[in-house]
Amino acid sequence: MRKNNMLHKRVNQEKGAAMVIVLLLSLLLLMVCGAIILITGMSRASTVDAVSERTAYDAASAGMQIALGALRGNNAGSDISFKAAATRYLSNKPDDWMPAARMSNWLNYSYPAAQPDRVPLTLNYDPYSGLAYSVTITAPDAAIPGSVPTPNPAWVDGPVVRPTPAIKPAQPWWHPWHCGHCSWDYTHCSLYNPPNNGTLRSDGFGCRHRHCIPPVNIGEATGEDGFQRLIVKVVGYGPRGAREELEALVRRTAFDYNPESLFYLQGSDSGTALSMPLTGTPQATFNSNSDICFVISSAGDQAALDAAISQVDKVTITGKGDDYEILDSPIERPKFLASADDARQLVSELEAEAKIRGRWFTSYPAVGNTGTDSSPMFTFVNGDATITSDGTGVLVVTGKVTFQSVKTYKGIILMLGGGTLELGPGGGTGTLQGSVIMAKFNGTGGFLPVSIPISGGKYNFVTDKTRARAVLETLDIHVLAIRSS
Repeated sequence: MRKNNMLHKRVNQEKGAAMVIVLLLSLLLLMVCGAIILITGMSRASTVDAVSERTAYDAASAGMQIALGALRGNNAGSDISFKAAATRYLSNKPDDWMPAARMSNWLNYSYPAAQPDRVPLTLNYDPYSGLAYSVTITAPDAAIPGSVPTPNPAWVDGPVVRPTPAIKPAQPWWHPWHCGHCSWDYTHCSLYNPPNNGTLRSDGFGCRHRHCIPPVNIGEATGEDGFQRLIVKVVGYGPRGAREELEALVRRTAFDYNPESLFYLQGSDSGTALSMPLTGTPQATFNSNSDICFVISSAGDQAALDAAISQVDKVTITGKGDDYEILDSPIERPKFLASADDARQLVSELEAEAKIRGRWFTSYPAVGNTGTDSSPMFTFVNGDATITSDGTGVLVVTGKVTFQSVKTYKGIILMLGGGTLELGPGGGTGTLQGSVIMAKFNGTGGFLPVSIPISGGKYNFVTDKTRARAVLETLDIHVLAIRSS
């Protein structure tokens, strides 16, 4: 009996321990539940923030496309140029309060009502739930000199003094190519005409090369000088204050070229001369007007041209400009022909552009798909091309070009890769109005000699700088780089 009482007493003493254990387990359970609730709440907030940031990025992407579309002329307002877009008083409305160029003449900044800083993308825009964007335009190359350099900047009231021995001046910053033989002899160059310090000669004996004369309004407020590239910065605004930025570096055209000659013939890196064989009874006329007919790279190229030009019954060069000019060094070439690697890079960029535009072909396009005077086209042919119909625009061919003598092409033809122009027999007259660029190279290695075999037919090649520059616009805006931040 006594033993049972002792057991009962011990059980009664242990009733408090069970309560403590239950309380500890309950506390632990509450902590776990609280942690789950906290994590769930944080996850929800993170998800909402991620969605908002993604939405802000989409708003920035939309704003970038709208801005680039406006720069391409797809806008309801007046036409826009790169200079107008990047110059505040031309880019913004007269009452725009923003100190930076932001294209308010073409984009509708309407939020907030007072001093708006963004363009709404959603109806009845609310910054807590809506989408908007803003744009800033800068021109990284616009800081250009205000005057044209001369060989003798200290000239005051006397003629330019030619150093003894003669010193070749540095290439002027505005100069597409360097007129080496003019720079050596300061006394006859039309730009440095003593004693008038830069005025044009009136006696007719000055330099005939137009590219020695500075472009009109060079270094002044007019023109597109320094506005070939723009940095387009777009800020996208999403819900809950989310913000994303995109920056794009864009160029006015896919490549820059100043068509100062009828033919630009890139010479081989090995020094091997170009090939211009004449067979049959062709009649090929090259009219450079007052510009240069052929730009070449070496004395060997000059000898090959002289041999062809001397056959006056087959080849005729007309115009007031020189028959040819030899470039002194690689720095005088167009930038995209500074090396064969640069040329390959340009071909890659143009091919990508053509595929985006649906203008990539493996042969010359059919009639009606090669451009007209009112609607020039950019055409990329991967391989050989036979010009079987009239066309207008920019034609890029990676293989051989065969010209049929009854067709006309107006614009620029780039033979990059195959570097061969074949002129064969046929009825009628084949005509090119514009400019031709030829460079031969393979997938690796340097430049190879170009080839122009002429075996018959009647052809008329005529420089048309105005048309050549105009068709470059068909390549409009080219995005060089883009980044997000």
